[in-house]
Amino acid sequence: MRPPQKLKTHLVVFDALWGYRRDVLEYANKLKKFDGKLGVLLDTLRDDYLFIITANHGNDSTHTGTDHTREKVPFIAYSTSQKKNRGTRRN
Repeated sequence: MRPPQKLKTHLVVFDALWGYRRDVLEYANKLKKFDGKLGVLLDTLRDDYLFIITANHGNDSTHTGTDHTREKVPFIAYSTSQKKNRGTRRN
């Protein structure tokens, strides 16, 4: 058996181009586009893959200013071999 590959990508462009600039419409459009393509990516995962989406801070594109905001951030882990929903972490 070959060792699992570790692939990473950082989608900083969502923050840099639309979140911090408070461009609500374009931020929403790009997130919808990402969502629409996510299924294609998930369909390519092998059973031994673990796919994780998370963020390092909140970024409310409707807030004034350019600072980070305090929303809860996602932590979504998906594997075709583990389909049970584990719930939401409480503070």
